Formats: sequence, structure tokens, C-alpha cells
Amino acid sequence: MQSGTVYLPLSQKNSIELPDDVMSLVEAYEEAKRAEDEAVRLKDLAANQLKALLGENECGIIQNRKVFWKTVNTDRFDSTSFKADHPALYAEYVQPSTYRRFTVK
Repeated sequence: MQSGTVYLPLSQKNSIELPDDVMSLVEAYEEAKRAEDEAVRLKDLAANQLKALLGENECGIIQNRKVFWKTVNTDRFDSTSFKADHPALYAEYVQPSTYRRFTVK
């Protein structure tokens, strides 16, 4: 087993009642999520303003810092088209993935 790898049991389609003192964990999670969302919003706002200043330029220099906005070219496999064009071959190579999604509502 690789260090740091956590193997979780598969979820069962049932519900349990959590103790009332767990509400502080739910509230802490929700507050951290709000702070995370706000940090991402502020980061994206700053990035977009810097991009607007850079325009078509790849690099901007301010004091001893450099800001880059480079064009990147990459080749990506179009699995949707491949599946449509070669469904049998796609089925032969597709590997199912299982994970547990965590949400708080």
C-alpha cells in the first residue's frame, strides 16, 4: 500500500442520525468553503485584471517580479468522438472509477 493512500468503504444507501455536537463541524466546513470560494473569486479577479493589462503580451514586469500569460498548445484525446465512432473498442478499454462524493446541504 502506498503511503498516504486512504481506502474508504463503499457507501451504503442508508442514513444515520449524527450527534448534535457535530453541527460545529458542519458550520466550520461551511465557513471554510465560503472563505475558499471568496479566495478563488479574489484570485480570479486579480488574474483577469492582470490579463487585461497584459493584453497580447506574454510577460509583464513589475519591480523584481514577472507576470506571464503564455499561449499553451496541447493535444487532447477526444473520448466522446472516439466512443461514438468506435463503441466496441471504447468499451474494451474504458475502466470504471469509484469514489465517494462529499457534500453538505
